[in-house]
Amino acid sequence: MDSIKPIDLVPGLLVLKHTFQSGVLRLYRRGFWYFYYTALFRFIDTNKRIDLLIRYVNKNLKQLNTTIHVSDETTFAHLGAKMDEALSKDLLKLKLSNYSSKNILSRSNTSGSTGKPMTMYFNRKDIQKTYAIWDHYLWNNGVKRNERRARFSGRLGKNDPLYIDLPLLNLRLYNSYRVQENDLAQLTRSLKEWDPVLIEGYPSMISTISKFLLQSEKRLTFGSLKVISTTAETLFEYDRNIIESAFNVRVLNQ
Repeated sequence: MDSIKPIDLVPGLLVLKHTFQSGVLRLYRRGFWYFYYTALFRFIDTNKRIDLLIRYVNKNLKQLNTTIHVSDETTFAHLGAKMDEALSKDLLKLKLSNYSSKNILSRSNTSGSTGKPMTMYFNRKDIQKTYAIWDHYLWNNGVKRNERRARFSGRLGKNDPLYIDLPLLNLRLYNSYRVQENDLAQLTRSLKEWDPVLIEGYPSMISTISKFLLQSEKRLTFGSLKVISTTAETLFEYDRNIIESAFNVRVLNQ
């Protein structure tokens, strides 16, 4: 019987690691505040209760010690006149540097796509509220909770597999470092097989895949795909057009 080489264990350990993390996160993100905010946002949108949304926004603005106040007639042009009161990243980083991390349940680092990466702190309510906003954003665009998804992010390293499956989240997680031509051919076949309802992640990676698809002799169709949502990096109009041409769905800039 052949002995198992260490390299053979890597994909299995990766799946185990991310499956465990995703399972814990799924339990952690669901709780009173998640369902409270989910119900609130859906009630506002379903019943067109813009007054409740405005009240909610102004309450949060007041907590930031700003004089900015919005109404149903407020436009971005109106807000632009008071942008000097906006909380800049530099000021926020200064505030956070003096913040005690005692009793903080979780911390998260931003990608630094603006050149100023940050460490943000969350408690249980913050996390559940964040996921309620995210799920509501998808719900507004036709994607139900836990429908089949494909994600391109930096969670897999250069020497990791092309993708791993996370069944608990109904998610196929792709490796954004694997962009050679032979990788792209295998990746697009994998996407076709997985047939996701939602593709999400770095616009640069999704644009690279889109260019490969457009240049291929045989175009692929994705029957279940409803929407593509980009994040972390800037979505340029050039890339948006390429992605929409290749996948024939709307591209949202999260």
